[in-house]
Amino acid sequence: MKNLSTIVRILFLTVLILLLRGYRYGESDHEIYLPILMAHADPELFPGDLVAHSRQNSDSLFWPLLFALQPFLPLPWLFLILHGASLALTIHALLRIYHRFYPQSPGGEAVVLCLVTPSLFCLGGIELFADHLLPRNLAIPFSLLAFHACIRGKFVSAGFFAGLSLAFHPITGLPLSLWLGSVTLLLR
Repeated sequence: MKNLSTIVRILFLTVLILLLRGYRYGESDHEIYLPILMAHADPELFPGDLVAHSRQNSDSLFWPLLFALQPFLPLPWLFLILHGASLALTIHALLRIYHRFYPQSPGGEAVVLCLVTPSLFCLGGIELFADHLLPRNLAIPFSLLAFHACIRGKFVSAGFFAGLSLAFHPITGLPLSLWLGSVTLLLR
């Protein structure tokens, strides 16, 4: 029953944050992503446009994931589902970290709302979680799960999650991977 209540809390927070923050499709970075996905689906589209054909050989799992799921869902739904799933996983990771430090204390949901809602809290001017799908949004939950595994002393799991973070967004995952490597060496 505890797992069910946790899932319900995570889904509630996910929907609440999506309602509070909104979700932007087709704006910002999506103006670049959508032509790339459209050109991948139809190579005849945008002939000679280097940007539209530039991500075919990306060093991130973001593009292969989108390319693999693109035939099954319309792009607006695909982006919304991936955004919602990465938000839910981020909430899950934040709640796990909170309850690791404060096992008997309620209030983890309020902390999550403060961290994920930028009008309340912003890390150096960069939102922890953007209001549209970005590769960074897919990397952040794995970074947080890596941190959680590290503080529990589960270094193999931490390395696995750091690797996923690195694979989705190298700029997000690289500092985390270096930090985890240092912590692992210091604690052994």
